[in-house]
Amino acid sequence: MQYQLPIIDRKEVAENTTEVTFGTEGTEAGFKAGQHLSLNLPELLFPDPKGSSRYFSMVSSPHTKDSLSIVFRNSESGFKKTLLSLPLGTKVEVDCCHGSFIVPEGNTLPLVLIAGGVGVAPCMSIIRTALAEKAPYQITLVYGSHNEAGAAYLAEIKELAAQNPSFILKTIFGPLDQDALIKNIDFEIESEWFIVGPSDMVESVWGTLKKNNISDARIHAEEFAGYKSASMVETGSTPQSTEGISALDLQGILQSLDKLVILSATDTQGNITYVNNKFIEISKYSRSEILGQNHRILKSGTHSPEFYEKLWRTISSGETWRGIIKNKAKDGSFYWVDASIAPVFDTQGEIVRYVAARFPITEQKELEEKTKMFSKVIEGTSQAWGIADLDGMMVSANSAFVNFFGYNTNELSSINYMNLVNPEYRDLLMQGLDEMQKTKKSLVAEVGFTKKDGSPVFANLTVDFYYDENGAPQHIYAFLNDITKQKETEAELKEHNKEIENLNKLMIGRELKMVELKEALKKAQGEIEMLKTGAAL
Repeated sequence: MQYQLPIIDRKEVAENTTEVTFGTEGTEAGFKAGQHLSLNLPELLFPDPKGSSRYFSMVSSPHTKDSLSIVFRNSESGFKKTLLSLPLGTKVEVDCCHGSFIVPEGNTLPLVLIAGGVGVAPCMSIIRTALAEKAPYQITLVYGSHNEAGAAYLAEIKELAAQNPSFILKTIFGPLDQDALIKNIDFEIESEWFIVGPSDMVESVWGTLKKNNISDARIHAEEFAGYKSASMVETGSTPQSTEGISALDLQGILQSLDKLVILSATDTQGNITYVNNKFIEISKYSRSEILGQNHRILKSGTHSPEFYEKLWRTISSGETWRGIIKNKAKDGSFYWVDASIAPVFDTQGEIVRYVAARFPITEQKELEEKTKMFSKVIEGTSQAWGIADLDGMMVSANSAFVNFFGYNTNELSSINYMNLVNPEYRDLLMQGLDEMQKTKKSLVAEVGFTKKDGSPVFANLTVDFYYDENGAPQHIYAFLNDITKQKETEAELKEHNKEIENLNKLMIGRELKMVELKEALKKAQGEIEMLKTGAAL
């Protein structure tokens, strides 16, 4: 759950080490001893490339109802400098509470807590809680620090050990290596083991426990980047070698992954045990809502039961499954992911959990869906449609376009569209395309083309560019309305009109000849009359 909590106190608890306390203001956080929270600052007063969010283990006990406390080493981190500079009373966003670094329910076995540096924070929460509840088990804290001055809460821890016979303190001022552990721990006593601190220390201690035949099932390690290696954070598995990578580097890697990849882990039944921030962002569930839920809560209803059965068969057989999944977020919206899901094995080769990495591809899938829908509409229309690249090579065309020119789809893909245009129309079309680039207005023209069989065809052509988000043309697309029959009819009418015109000319010529003939006859008749008159005289 997310809360807006005020900063109510800051105090030094060791050399260069600060505890920050937040007031709960009556809010019931409901966390378990050993868990951690995510802290998001309202603003950064100092620049920090890792942003305004961090994870911190809680040092306070759940029995302290009015406050939550965290502790950290001071540094030049912009985040920490800001947290130390914000005025008391400033509210920050606290996402609480997460993690499985907790005492098992109903535990009666002794606890051995091995802490390095400020990794003592979740151990303090566990110790305070167990002593307050008079837990039925002994607690041994093996506390490692470079020196006594840098050991946070050392005075309080010593006092608790002096007052409570069930709590034993072992301090190691120096490296928490194998020799130091062997001197301070009895590995023969069946116990629950908790390791927390820098990743190198955690890996070293884990290795020592394994050498002394401690079962993985009895080992608990803090599950966030400040204390564990990347492989452990994502899988909860035995630490792997991180040679050449510091804990700080690993934390940076994980914070970068948080922005890119949706990460989660489940138990063998599919119940969610870990999610990263990207998962929370995309699914819109808070951690407290999603942890413990089965992964089926994300089902969208898109995929068939057979789809999920095949997925589970694959991963439960020890293989990695890869595929595209449509999931449903808390608010009812859908999102697509490109997912890889893999099993994690214990030392006996048994599957103990599954981890998943998913890349969000919703925008890509939505574009694909729109393209498919557009293609179906275009394919179903009787109007010819085609698209070409900027060099003029055909990229795609619908059936009407194919039928119009008589080429099949493969043949069209090797043709430059300008070769389909009759030569007498090419200059007109090129001029129109140039003008279209300047004005960004569609070109509309009547153009003649030549079919595959050499016969002429005509179309009313509408041409436009497809532009990218920066306004640069990427493709040319065109709609063609076949007007060949209309042009043929026009040609026939033109020829018919020409014939009529010729006939009219013939008729007019005939009439003129008749007039001339009549005039000649009339003249001849006049001359005959004159001759007749002269003869009579």
